[in-house]
Amino acid sequence: MVTVSLLGLLTTWALATARYGGPDEPGHVLRSASVASGQLLGDPVSGLVDGFRGVTVPAALATGDPRCFRHDRRLPATCATADSDAAGTRVAASSVGSYPPWYYALVGVPVRVLGEPSEVIWYRLVAAAWCAIVLGLCLGRAGRTGATVVIAAISPAMWFLFGVVNPNSLEIALVLLAWIGVERFRAAFVPTVAAMWWIGGPLGIAIAIRPVAVVAALTISVTLAVLARGRGVERRHWLAFAAAPGAAVLASITWSVWSATSVSDVRAASPMPVLGRVVEAFAGSGDTLRELAGSMGWLEFSAPWPAQAVWWGAVGIGGVVTWHRRGSLRAAWVVIAFSVVAVPIVFESVLAGRVGFIWQGRYSIPTALGLIVVGSTAWSAPLGRRGRLPVMLCALCLAEFLTFWSTLRRYAVGTRGSWLFDDIAWHPPISPFVLLLANASLVSWVFISAQAVTEPFMSPHIINVDDVLSRDIVDGGVASDRGQVIVSVFV
Repeated sequence: MVTVSLLGLLTTWALATARYGGPDEPGHVLRSASVASGQLLGDPVSGLVDGFRGVTVPAALATGDPRCFRHDRRLPATCATADSDAAGTRVAASSVGSYPPWYYALVGVPVRVLGEPSEVIWYRLVAAAWCAIVLGLCLGRAGRTGATVVIAAISPAMWFLFGVVNPNSLEIALVLLAWIGVERFRAAFVPTVAAMWWIGGPLGIAIAIRPVAVVAALTISVTLAVLARGRGVERRHWLAFAAAPGAAVLASITWSVWSATSVSDVRAASPMPVLGRVVEAFAGSGDTLRELAGSMGWLEFSAPWPAQAVWWGAVGIGGVVTWHRRGSLRAAWVVIAFSVVAVPIVFESVLAGRVGFIWQGRYSIPTALGLIVVGSTAWSAPLGRRGRLPVMLCALCLAEFLTFWSTLRRYAVGTRGSWLFDDIAWHPPISPFVLLLANASLVSWVFISAQAVTEPFMSPHIINVDDVLSRDIVDGGVASDRGQVIVSVFV
């Protein structure tokens, strides 16, 4: 039921965002349509860099270029209208023509079978469905208190991305599922192969569909190594964790060689020396952090500051909670925070000479999710107190709704237009007021339903090992030497 509600919620986002209003969405839609028709790799396009490939797609998909509005938030999206008279097929250049085809097959094949391949909305609905399925798994594995934390992890920018066609969206959902696996591993007393599979499996799929997910995978690997100290983790556990990501990396390398993918862009490459690139990348760190929380569209507008403040507040709570815990949990949180800040700087310092300063905040989102999720079982006490959980839920619900309203306004009347859509210019498929009502109802229902999930984040039969190791005696359990713990649990 929660998954169905999530699909409905993400559908409102898909309908509220103008055609091709998502970042690089034209290229992703064209790639989805071409892969579904059997074109795994299009032809190089004269005059364009290697990443562009010419593909044959339904003619309507090649119309309605969003360049007329995508870099000016004051303009409504009226100017980017599809040509309804376009018939047949047309060769168009996709900017992601050499990307791995797996995500595009997941999106394009169902559209080709069940929907209308010439309509962008069908691709969005299928992409949103995959995200809803993974988010449903996230909530199911998190349980009641964990579900609140999972929803808190979804920044305003993420809600927007879940409603458009972009492999970054599914990557984020999959890495969120992996982070939940990390937290379940941390909370459990005994490591298992299955627990490691629930971390490595989602990471493997994320890397396969978007190879840059290896950045989040490396951060999770280091985090696991920190958390695994004294847990009795064996080689078979690490093999279970590494199997899927390792296979995905090999598949990505194989695809890159076969497709002759080039990591370069002469249009954006920076002529700066290495030191200059380091300084420039460091100076852009603030923009990266701002973008990962609230930047939407083609980076031309952002979520309202109160909505972003709620998300950063959740990050702050996670930081305070973990910082006051002993040992490995604090170290793990520091590892994640360092990765969020340092990786963009290193990436641009090394590669800006080939591809330019291209790192966007949304690339950091998969890693940043760990700032909230890791250690989230510790939230149960502060959230469980009377009145605090409803306040947290209301704040999260209002943040999502306010972000949705501002997004709908941006495309319908521009960011300087009326919040009540006076003199509306761009009309969504459904009345904006109906969309607002639907979104408010569905997000409320999702948040309420998440609290009804019966499987707990940490089983009542399992003691949190971090808590046990920080005390000498715990409810009938005595901590012995060598870091081992004997625990009696009464239920």
